[in-house]
Amino acid sequence: YHIQKEGEKRLFKGITFHFNGGVTMALLKKEILISTRNMKGVLWFLFLISIWLAQIGTNVILSHNIQKYQPDITQKIAILQALQFIIAIYFICSFTLRFAFPSFSTEKKTAWILGGAPLNFRKIFIGKYVFYTSFFTAVGLIMSLINARVLHLDLIPAMHSVLLFVSTVIFVVTFGLILGLVFPSLDSDDPEVISTSMPGLFFTALSLLYGALSAWILYASLSTGMVVPLYGFIILTLLLVGVMLLSAPCLTKNRGW
Repeated sequence: YHIQKEGEKRLFKGITFHFNGGVTMALLKKEILISTRNMKGVLWFLFLISIWLAQIGTNVILSHNIQKYQPDITQKIAILQALQFIIAIYFICSFTLRFAFPSFSTEKKTAWILGGAPLNFRKIFIGKYVFYTSFFTAVGLIMSLINARVLHLDLIPAMHSVLLFVSTVIFVVTFGLILGLVFPSLDSDDPEVISTSMPGLFFTALSLLYGALSAWILYASLSTGMVVPLYGFIILTLLLVGVMLLSAPCLTKNRGW
């Protein structure tokens, strides 16, 4: 009996997940735990990553052919860079729509846990926001650096592209998370159903439109050499992010958070 109990203690001790390090860190670990234990979501993420890797392989073949046949693509490099930019934004929008946008609605069955904890809305939101923003920004940086490497971009154009891309990723993730918070699904907690709802379709259209606008700004900057509109757009994007973050508590004060 004692041997069995000792074995059970060791077993449960091995699978225990410790939420230490402060409130924000505990909420961050909680998001990581939920995301990694959702096998359907993990498989969906790996599926998108595989498509992205296939796209990178296409870029590698394109770069190899350019070096082999030595065509003059000086006038087309801006188009290629803008095209890679909007493709990467498409993947970020897909990730946000599948994971960040329905994150509050998928916790409908377990909302009483956070509701009964000594946490306010600000801490809960910050935990989710830090997790999704950090993760998708890291993914976006990897995308940008790989595309810059494949296209053999100079340092300055590559830096401009990375800065614009990171600001756009932060905007998309912020917009998706806040839109999902303001318009939670009352009928289902299935991310696939939530993603195809009216708010989900609105997010998809607006985020892709904003991504296309960012790609056009990048193309115009690379074509003309003028960086003032590009940095102006980056500042405008960060200001919009700040406005959304400041207005989030007011938009949700009557929704039970």
